[in-house]
Amino acid sequence: MNLKKVTFGLIMTCMMFNLFCMIARASYDETDFNKIDKIVKEHIGNDVPGACVIVKKNGETMFQKAYGYANLEDKKSIELDKTVFEWGSISKTFIWISLIQLEEKGIIKFDEDVSVYLPKDFLKNLKYESKVTVLDLMNHTAGFEDYFNDIRMTDKEVFQPLSKTLMDKQPLQVYEPGELSGYSNWGAALGALIVERSSGMEYSEYVRKNILIPLELEEVSIHPFGKDISGLYENKATGYSKKKNGLEDAGWMHLSVFPAGSFNGTALDLAKYADALANRSELLFKDNKVFLDKLLSSVTLTGQGEVKYGFWRYPGKDSIYGHEGGTYGFKTQIWFNLKTKESITIIINAMDSPIFSEIMTSLEPIELYEDKGSIPLDKYEIKSIVGDYIPARSVYSNPTKIYGDLQLISIRQVDEERISLKMPFFKKKAIYEYKGDGIYYNADMPLQERIIRFKKKDDKLIMNYRIAHDYVPAPNNRTFFYIILRIVLLSISILYFIISLIFAVRKYRGNRNPKQKRKCLLRMSISIIFIIMVLQSGYFFFGCLSTYNVQSIHLTITRYSNTVLSLLGLLFAILYMYKNPQIKKNDVLAMVLYVISIYIFIEYKFLII
Repeated sequence: MNLKKVTFGLIMTCMMFNLFCMIARASYDETDFNKIDKIVKEHIGNDVPGACVIVKKNGETMFQKAYGYANLEDKKSIELDKTVFEWGSISKTFIWISLIQLEEKGIIKFDEDVSVYLPKDFLKNLKYESKVTVLDLMNHTAGFEDYFNDIRMTDKEVFQPLSKTLMDKQPLQVYEPGELSGYSNWGAALGALIVERSSGMEYSEYVRKNILIPLELEEVSIHPFGKDISGLYENKATGYSKKKNGLEDAGWMHLSVFPAGSFNGTALDLAKYADALANRSELLFKDNKVFLDKLLSSVTLTGQGEVKYGFWRYPGKDSIYGHEGGTYGFKTQIWFNLKTKESITIIINAMDSPIFSEIMTSLEPIELYEDKGSIPLDKYEIKSIVGDYIPARSVYSNPTKIYGDLQLISIRQVDEERISLKMPFFKKKAIYEYKGDGIYYNADMPLQERIIRFKKKDDKLIMNYRIAHDYVPAPNNRTFFYIILRIVLLSISILYFIISLIFAVRKYRGNRNPKQKRKCLLRMSISIIFIIMVLQSGYFFFGCLSTYNVQSIHLTITRYSNTVLSLLGLLFAILYMYKNPQIKKNDVLAMVLYVISIYIFIEYKFLII
């Protein structure tokens, strides 16, 4: 009897101890904060000029610290309550909160067709009969292609109403609504327009009245040029991007679809917002359970189960949600735990850094979980997932589709338990181990890249890689083999026509025969036309595309001039063959390379055909 009592006592003691450990671990402590401090200091002065980290619980600050400089040139230190940062896509979460507020009031319905809330015939490029719902906009499942045109503005441009911006610049719908997740700035901004039309207020006015003022965030700017807050730029940090020679000023971002990424504010302001999402939702909703119930529901909406009502679920954690924001010189993350009421805010004035992944995985190790919304793939089906994949977030209607090709992922089988992931154009390669239910895992990868999940939806294979980013099997003309084949053929063509031009010029100068001179002029003209097409296309790609600064006028000029030049070159080629009936092998080669190159230009939308 005594032995039973002792045994029972030991069991109860162990259970209580385990419960105590679980409760104790529910909150971050000094050990965690020391880890944060060490991680940040390792990056400051290397890939990160300055950073802010703030941890709050139940409205109380547990840890907050600013590191490094707001401006490297002036050695101006960052101040938590004064230094202004770009919040990037965290701005989108204000759209989601606004829509949830309107849904709570019964003004909108998440499962309603968005056309009900928009002007008649507003959406001009819908391809599918299935309706696009408000929830599709929030979860990036509306099926829109990505869209870069005129998204970045300069200070000299006139700021247009949101409705006009969205009406004038509409992307194509390339996927069935609800089919997969393809991150969309345009789609998010369309949600903001629904807020405007449903509330009867301009979006910025609605957000200020219903979110910023209740949370005492009056100094947060919504306007893309910061004109709603006096003196905003006086305290704004300089944003930097990493180059070979170190860090360089990346310039400030001004978005035409401003609700999707134009918020500016201090680290303390952003931390206060994150804390409100974790702890004080009664300031935003009539029923403080509205937000909690939506995010903690068991419904898996999209991706790896990672996106609910626009918010990203932390991998493997059912109660932790957040979002990321990135511009060309800033990156931000907020995470909030709906059960422990804790929030984490991280901001840097650099384009990217592993600092986020290192901080978060030290605080919240990733746990693998079962996604009930997927159809499990057995490991023995590994051969069926081998292949090339392109991101659902791609452009299809203009030359910026090249960016989608450059983000191609190749999946190959290593053995019965492992696959390799390779991004050939970014020199990224990693081995992932099978964990069941279609999941492959690599603990050494950054936070958002540790899990790959393969799912089948309506017999279509989808790869989830990174939060809110689905990948689909690449069509035959966009596989790695065909991309490389195009690059090789185009390179050969460029080299050929440069050499042809040099020889034609030399032959023209050393020849006194008028007929031969005309022949040389035709060859020179064809080569010059081809080289001009390549140069202006290259200038568009490397000059505009690489800075997120695709201007429609520049794109239109490039495409139309290329079309005219290609036809002119073809005319000269026909004239050359007409004047020279005895065609040589070299002439045939030139014609073949020219036609192949024109086909490649057409494939990548550099011609109006």
